[in-house]
Amino acid sequence: MDTNYGILALIPPLVAILLCFATKQVLLSMFAGLFAGTLIMSNWNPFAGAALALEQIATNMADNVILLLFTLFMGVGISFIWRLGGSLALAEAAKSRFKKRSSVWKVCMWERPKKYRSFWSPAEVHRLFQARLWLI
Repeated sequence: MDTNYGILALIPPLVAILLCFATKQVLLSMFAGLFAGTLIMSNWNPFAGAALALEQIATNMADNVILLLFTLFMGVGISFIWRLGGSLALAEAAKSRFKKRSSVWKVCMWERPKKYRSFWSPAEVHRLFQARLWLI
């Protein structure tokens, strides 16, 4: 593929940058720029351009598939929680549970026992957490 595309080589970055500024959607803009570039490389055939774009994505992302899937599923989970009102429900529950700033401070700023200055065992953390919740 030693083809010189000349001025056409400026189209994919321009599509990506202008679409990013217009829509504020970075990933969509990047994929549109990639598709514009593969469309030029495939002699303006949209099906061959889409196939070439998917092939380039597959070959370049082969080592990072697990990271990509993890990020994708984490984003989907956060989006579901946000759209279903989970973060609002958590904030409302915290408002009803903690009425004063001092109660929040008591939970967050534990005084560490002297014999556990360097670390806390999981049992000690659980015991302290249960004791602090009952004090609020």
